[in-house]
Amino acid sequence: MTIRTIKSIPVFSDLTDTDLSHILQSAYIKSYKKQRMIQFEQETESKFYIIIKGRVKISGVTEDGREAIFAFLDEGDFFGEMSIFEDYESAANATATEDTELIVIQSQDFIALLLTLPQISIKTDTSPDEFLHRIEELARQIGEFMVESGPEPTGSGKLGTLRLKPILLTQHREMVVNLSVEQRSPDRVNVEVQAARWYPDPPTYRAYVTAARDILKPLLHQYNLKHHTARKLQVQSREATEPHLPDMAGRLFDSFVNLAHKSALRSRDWQSFYHFIWHCTVHNVHIDREDVHRLLVNAGFTIEYAANLADIFEHGRALIKRGWKEEAGD
Repeated sequence: MTIRTIKSIPVFSDLTDTDLSHILQSAYIKSYKKQRMIQFEQETESKFYIIIKGRVKISGVTEDGREAIFAFLDEGDFFGEMSIFEDYESAANATATEDTELIVIQSQDFIALLLTLPQISIKTDTSPDEFLHRIEELARQIGEFMVESGPEPTGSGKLGTLRLKPILLTQHREMVVNLSVEQRSPDRVNVEVQAARWYPDPPTYRAYVTAARDILKPLLHQYNLKHHTARKLQVQSREATEPHLPDMAGRLFDSFVNLAHKSALRSRDWQSFYHFIWHCTVHNVHIDREDVHRLLVNAGFTIEYAANLADIFEHGRALIKRGWKEEAGD
């Protein structure tokens, strides 16, 4: 199964080749003899299957106990995709109708590599209050939104917010766009898109950006016509969503991963990793567990082992901070 082939599957289409190679690295191949059950109806295991060889029957049982065949799947077909995103009970049985080989992907391996959502903003052409007022006025005139606005509580760091909820059905359930202006960047409106249910859930980079554009692009078009300007959405690039380390932390991390035995750390490797943890704690490097996990995966560690190391990073930093507090109390 090549990266090109797996990328043609919709749920994987937004991931980079690097991400897909990591997913395939952590996946495994399982063989089933003819007539062997692969998946049972109402099963809740979170696995995604891609057929390498053979044939799979997707079926169910009617109320009177008879078999209902829904489909036959062949090489390159897949099933179980809904279980990737939620606790989902299988809607059907899956049975090998001949000797079959499958690639099996665990849902957590996919979720772990979903891209961080990008920052989206609009550079204003007037004061923040006036810009939000103009957008609110247009949204009410168009009549396609439920609109809420108002000042933020003192100390929130925000100068004002506007909440737009599309009245018409959208691809994602109960979508809302929040526009806000922060004190630290008063010439820019921040855009945040929320949904009660994304498809897929959680959203990929492309799904999130597309949702923002679908809602706000027509509104900004009307705004530009009325006020003779050229406001547009400014979207953080996909690359910029990747975690980045300051220079010294980056050098320590590179020194660790370049020499580390990536399947099982040796004593020397652990020393380098603990040095990295200590440096990030002492210098208050803004990096969380998920960032460390992604950096480790990008450096060549398996998803599972990277997750274990990211947990150790988080616990190690907490222990160092706890030691400071105990020393201060003595």
